[in-house]
Amino acid sequence: MYSFLVNPDGKFGYAAMVWGSYPNNYASIVLFTIDQSTGKLTNTNQVVASYSHPYIGFIKFLFGSQGGKLFAEYLDDGPHTTIFGYDYYPVNQTTGQLGKLQSLFYAQTGECQTSCTVAVTDAGSAAEGVC
Repeated sequence: MYSFLVNPDGKFGYAAMVWGSYPNNYASIVLFTIDQSTGKLTNTNQVVASYSHPYIGFIKFLFGSQGGKLFAEYLDDGPHTTIFGYDYYPVNQTTGQLGKLQSLFYAQTGECQTSCTVAVTDAGSAAEGVC
């Protein structure tokens, strides 16, 4: 298990499991329910999302403050590129199910081995790269 996230409303938890020959280029996300009165976790054994890419791996999963999107930060650190990007899964607030992976944006700094800055929230996003 790579990470465990709780939706901001506290009703659902998500276990992100990652593996692969390139770090984290395959992932499955399993849904948990949370009893609102006791906090008890229950594994639904439902894989609510899967990801695979032969070259690009996830480096972080996170929620925005409103919980409507489960963000997946990735890194493409291949030859001649440095790309940080964010995709997201829409979250059904009633069932906890995740929708189809959506591309949000990426910031590429090119071959110059420099950095970029990224800010993401439920409402908006920004990126800057310097080379």
